[in-house]
Amino acid sequence: MPFNILIADGDIPQSKILWKTIQHMGHKVTFAQSLPEATNIVMGQREGGMDLLLLDASLLGIAVTGTICAIKQKQPRLQMMIVANNDDAALALCSVNRPTFIETTGNFRRMAEIEADVIKSALEYYEWHISEVARRLGIGRSTLYRKMDELHINIPRDKHEMT
Repeated sequence: MPFNILIADGDIPQSKILWKTIQHMGHKVTFAQSLPEATNIVMGQREGGMDLLLLDASLLGIAVTGTICAIKQKQPRLQMMIVANNDDAALALCSVNRPTFIETTGNFRRMAEIEADVIKSALEYYEWHISEVARRLGIGRSTLYRKMDELHINIPRDKHEMT
């Protein structure tokens, strides 16, 4: 399911990389170079028109709270992520591919499916470093291995030496 994503970033080279990566994932991307420009785009959308606003922290000023409140009032379901550095940009990409909890039929997905998605996402994000994934998920390594076994999540052959 493609998402509508607005990138508000003053760093044009970094934004272009993020833009192309998100488009490659099949999502629709709009770009703004300033917070006022992003605000105008969001305010011009019907409710639910944008799914995610990636906002560069360098665009934030003292009066930003009122602007963000106005945006949230107009688009209450809009998710916002403030991107401060390249690690945050990587995290933003993960949030674009966040697991969905409701199927297209309107039914909720099973907990095991959602848990498997979260574990797989974390494993991929942390490049299959089991200790790091377990620490970030707040569980022990043995618990992570047990859950991976129960959910049929197998370590790729080329990643075995990292575990």
